[in-house]
Amino acid sequence: MTITFFANFMNHHQLPLSLELIKLLGDGNYHFVAFEQIHAERSKMGYEDMNAKYPFIIRAYASDEEWQKALDLCRTSDITIIGNAPAEFRDIRYNSNKLTYLYRERLFKNGTWHRFYPPTALKLYKDYTKVRNRNVYLLAASAYASFDLQLCGFKKEKCFKWGYFPELLPQVKKNFDKLRIMWCGRMLWWKHPEDAVEVALYLRSKKILFEMLIIGDGEKKEFITKMVHENNLEDSVFLYNFMSPSDIRNVMNESNVYLFTSGKQEGWGVVLTEAMNSSCVVIANKNAGSTPFLVDNNSNGFIYDGTISSLHTAVDALLKCDMEALSTSAYYTIVNTWAPNVAAENLVVTSRHLLEGGKNHVLNGPCSLVE
Repeated sequence: MTITFFANFMNHHQLPLSLELIKLLGDGNYHFVAFEQIHAERSKMGYEDMNAKYPFIIRAYASDEEWQKALDLCRTSDITIIGNAPAEFRDIRYNSNKLTYLYRERLFKNGTWHRFYPPTALKLYKDYTKVRNRNVYLLAASAYASFDLQLCGFKKEKCFKWGYFPELLPQVKKNFDKLRIMWCGRMLWWKHPEDAVEVALYLRSKKILFEMLIIGDGEKKEFITKMVHENNLEDSVFLYNFMSPSDIRNVMNESNVYLFTSGKQEGWGVVLTEAMNSSCVVIANKNAGSTPFLVDNNSNGFIYDGTISSLHTAVDALLKCDMEALSTSAYYTIVNTWAPNVAAENLVVTSRHLLEGGKNHVLNGPCSLVE
């Protein structure tokens, strides 16, 4: 079995899965094709340029020879995973009817009405509706991707749960003597960093001992800084600029609560996976793509609906819960079900069944059917 994964560029969210697939398939049977150099914004956030670091990565943008290698892999691979690729590559797979997975977050982050806009409608028809009866399946890196594709005529039974699978860290024993809360990310309006400050205000009103680290930068940084200052929260809420991915994981390991406040524009949100792997008790916005797949409310974390009243309810539940039990449950949710090795194994098993004309038999986690 040969698998080729087409995407923008390699990063630390995709590397662990790639390494696990190489273990299962053997050297030479797995490749990753990168179509772009890593973006400057990602470099600023501490991302490493991995495209030239590993022999299984084809840099299609680097030369005509590399581009041709990518085309050859597209034609000959038993299986392709297409996260992002030029239309030429997608058409090769669609026309050959060879097993192809579309790796997608939700399509309609800004409203389903966009599917009626004529240029968008035409693109959706070519990319999804037209190929719904071909050997094409969805790897849904969002709990909402399947719904969006079904609006385009894609079949529900061809939609499998998926996500992003960062490196796993060993379980960390947490100290719960006080709340050590973390939020990190780009400070954009749809990531709602202000919800973290609202949590701080609510905890202070209840006279709860806590400290909160808010890490990141972006268009709302000035607003958040002002919000902290005007509410006299400097003694408990600390603001930091972007850190490297490894430093972020270190802070997660030292925190016992993680706030995941992104709205529906968040396709997946790999920080939720990382925070749960770091044994944090999470409070997660249900509208972000990863939340419904990863969080079982009141069992391994808490879910709120995006409103402040619902957020306060989640905080109240946090204050009453057995945090150590939820912390452990969050950790094992990731290592037992949403780990890179589990995703790789489920993908290979599912692919074998599909190549043999059978059905998907994975019942839980990556590659299981989206409810």
